[in-house]
Amino acid sequence: MVRIAFTNASARRLLFADADVEGQNFIAMLEQAPAPLRHALQVEDDALVALDGGDGASETFFVSKRVLHAEAARYVLVAVKPVTEPFARQEIATLKRIIRVIGHEVNNSLGPIASLMSSARLILWLAWPSTRSSEWYGPPATECVPRTRSRSTSTVG
Repeated sequence: MVRIAFTNASARRLLFADADVEGQNFIAMLEQAPAPLRHALQVEDDALVALDGGDGASETFFVSKRVLHAEAARYVLVAVKPVTEPFARQEIATLKRIIRVIGHEVNNSLGPIASLMSSARLILWLAWPSTRSSEWYGPPATECVPRTRSRSTSTVG
């Protein structure tokens, strides 16, 4: 028979509805636990468990078990840690990072296209004067007018 030797306040609140369970049969209490939690406590490996909350929201917990031998007795230490909020923060940070990378990649693709469009527009504007009055093309973004150097001639006299 497996007896509960010690619980802290958080464990009592989370697993046992604030009941004092020290000395009670853990296996019997385990039968009343939700199936995902019961499975996580029965396997040897650590596990993530998602449980439905009372308000319809799901809560995620990390379940870890370790064996401790002390004073010729064998104890199984069980730690259940809520991880819903850290996972939600990490998920939001990951989504922000994905959006930033996608935006960067789209801008990398659109930059050369916009540059080529601007160049083509300027070439059309300069090469075919008849397109200057067309509403479809409109004026180019920058005027390409060759600069002429003004030579000042001075007479010495």
